[in-house]
Amino acid sequence: MASNKIKISKTGGYLALFVIIAISLLMVVQQLTVTAINDNKRQATQQAVTSLVANISYDNNVLTDTVLIPASQQLGTSAATTAYRVRHQGVVKAIIITVITHDGYNGKIELLLGLLPDGTITGVRIVQHRETPGLGDRIEPRKSNWLSQFLNRSLTNPLPSAWAVKKDGGDFDQLTGATVTPRAIVTAIKKALHYVHQHQDRLYRS
Repeated sequence: MASNKIKISKTGGYLALFVIIAISLLMVVQQLTVTAINDNKRQATQQAVTSLVANISYDNNVLTDTVLIPASQQLGTSAATTAYRVRHQGVVKAIIITVITHDGYNGKIELLLGLLPDGTITGVRIVQHRETPGLGDRIEPRKSNWLSQFLNRSLTNPLPSAWAVKKDGGDFDQLTGATVTPRAIVTAIKKALHYVHQHQDRLYRS
C-alpha cells in the first residue's frame, strides 16, 4: 500500500514538473514571438520614416527628434504615439504621425502620414496590416502605387466632400475587388488631417 502511494506521489510530481516545464516553454516562446513582432514593427517604422523624408531637406535626426501625441479618437489611437519632426536649421519642415484605422477588411491597419506645416501630405506608408493577400494588401508600396495618390493632397485638395473612394462619390481610386480597405484608409487620413489642423501650433512648434 505504501509502495502504491509512493508511486502515485512520484507520478504526480513528474506530472507537475512536466506542466511547469511546458508552461515555462510556452511563456518563453510567447515572449520571443512578441519580441520578434516588435522588432519587425520597429524596423518597418524606421524604413517608413526614412522614405517619407527622402524628398525633404533636413539636418536633424528624425528618428530621435520626436514628440508624444496623446491617444486620439481622430487618429484611431488608444495610447500615446510618437510623432517624428523633420527640421532644417531648427525649423520644423514636416511631421510624421501615426494613424490607425480599425475598419480594414481584416481589422487594424497602422500607417504613417507625413505632413508639411500647411497640411499638405508628403507621403503615406503602411506599418502594419492583416489585409487579404492579392487584394487588400496592394496598399503596400511594393505591390502597387495606390498610396501615391495621396501625395500633395490636403483638406482642401480635394474638398472635404470628395475625401472618399470613387465608389462613394469621392476622388480616390479603390482597389479592384477590395473597396473596404481603401475606404478605411481614406477616411482615416481625412480624420488625421482634421486633427493636425486643430493642433498645428503644438505639433509644428520649433
